[in-house]
Amino acid sequence: MSRSRPPTAAGVGAVVLLLLIAVGIWWITRAESTAGPTGSSDLDSLGVAPAGPMSGYSRDRFSHWAGTGDSCDTREIVLQRQGTEVQRDAQCRAVSGKWVSPYDGVTISKAGDVDIDHRVSAPATETKPKSPAPDVDSIPATCGRCQLCD
Repeated sequence: MSRSRPPTAAGVGAVVLLLLIAVGIWWITRAESTAGPTGSSDLDSLGVAPAGPMSGYSRDRFSHWAGTGDSCDTREIVLQRQGTEVQRDAQCRAVSGKWVSPYDGVTISKAGDVDIDHRVSAPATETKPKSPAPDVDSIPATCGRCQLCD
């Protein structure tokens, strides 16, 4: 049987040095991979214009939730489609279920807290006009109120 020699100080030092280098490389690459863009500089560069005129606008002039011929309206259909474990009552209202906010990933468990009809482009009165303000009657209903929404 052969006897093993005790490790030398140089051998132990080399192993410790290699471990330190490996941990250092791991630490640097880990820190780089978790740091993502914040978008703050992009947001800081955006200008905010004053609100445009609302003359002639009336919410009543636009269709609300379109019916489907049964007791369900578009909102209830979207809640059913976008949620999980959704239970409806006899009037087709979502009485329970879970929905995940596409904005921040938060899980919502109360249907009334789900914001569906405001995921649309800004209305013409809120954007910088390239031409005179459009006739209110010519603006189509928002996608949030039609059956073709994603």
